[in-house]
Amino acid sequence: AWFVPREQFGWLMGGYGLAFGLYIWLVHQKLPNRVVFGIGVLIRLMVLFSLPQLSNDVYRFIWDGRLLVGGADPFSLRPSEWMAMAHPPLGINRELHQLIYADNYTVYPPVHLIIFWLSAKLSLSINGSILVLKSALILAEIVFLWFMQKHRQLHTVFVFYALCPLAILEIAGNGHFEGLMSLFLIIGLYGLRKKDWRMGGLGFGLAIATKLLPLMLLPVVWQYIGRKEKGRWTFFLWVFVVNVVLWMPLILMGSLHHMLDSIWLYFESFEFNASVFYLLKWLAPKAWRTGLITNVLTVMFIALVALRQKVFDFQQMVQSMALIWGVYLLNSAIIHPWYVLPVFVLSVLANRWIGIVWTGLIYLSYSHYWGGGMEEHYWLIGLEYVLLVFGFLFLWKRDLVYS
Repeated sequence: AWFVPREQFGWLMGGYGLAFGLYIWLVHQKLPNRVVFGIGVLIRLMVLFSLPQLSNDVYRFIWDGRLLVGGADPFSLRPSEWMAMAHPPLGINRELHQLIYADNYTVYPPVHLIIFWLSAKLSLSINGSILVLKSALILAEIVFLWFMQKHRQLHTVFVFYALCPLAILEIAGNGHFEGLMSLFLIIGLYGLRKKDWRMGGLGFGLAIATKLLPLMLLPVVWQYIGRKEKGRWTFFLWVFVVNVVLWMPLILMGSLHHMLDSIWLYFESFEFNASVFYLLKWLAPKAWRTGLITNVLTVMFIALVALRQKVFDFQQMVQSMALIWGVYLLNSAIIHPWYVLPVFVLSVLANRWIGIVWTGLIYLSYSHYWGGGMEEHYWLIGLEYVLLVFGFLFLWKRDLVYS
């Protein structure tokens, strides 16, 4: 997190491999909860002051935050268009613009933007804003660990998540929001398990307002709650109200449609560490829109799981969610390492190994930046997914025995 940039792939994989091996050994030492909690918090605090080594997304976060502080609509223009203005908003300058990778409209939901705004409001410097943003995410991580430690049903997720190298590096180290979304998702799932529909709806509503992807889990939730259960409408009302409240200011800005443009660009034009997408792109005629095909396949799979499987058991529901999210990622054109964290959380909650295996393999994707280049090493990407498939075949039906 401090000293190894993504270009130094050999050092990165060596260090990550050692960390992952130590992690697997450590979680099976049956350490007391307070020790696991202390180690998890301490390691996250150790990387608080480091600058992101593996991703430059944080600079776009600061960019959007400065626009919000200046009263501008971050969805209205691309970064290059803001820079072309004679008098861009305060803090929008060439130094920050050079750190941003992609020139597309912003795609971040309201919970992201609230923390972006806070990071820019509390510090005028880039490094200071990174510190504020990472502090907010690490605080959310500590709350996440505390919440899981408090509830016995979440003990296994607590231990495996607290010490997970992927979670520590990508959230505390590089400032990504999958941990915050996973916190809200776990709160929502815990509410569903306890038939506290308000808590469940609030958790899922906030998860959707952090990352849109939990929307694809709602058909399974609909099946789980059941037609005769009055709480179904309470749950979905809370999901709806939370998102109306949080999205309304962005809707009133008038440029939210640009977000859809960037989302579609993301599905069709950007490529990184893909699996099924690369395979179809290689096999299909060049005129075919591979991104559209893989998205249709994902929607069909979600519909199949939701309609064919009568989900009345909580464990069965979580397994279905892990499968849906995993299939979505396998069909995606981009799978950054931090994207795997929700699958990891759901699979551990479902008492399955596969998410843990993927967190151990996903850093092979950083071969894309090996030696400063920006190209895929398909043999390493292939190795990642071949090992993942074997892991799925041998481990999916095996319970993650940990108590």
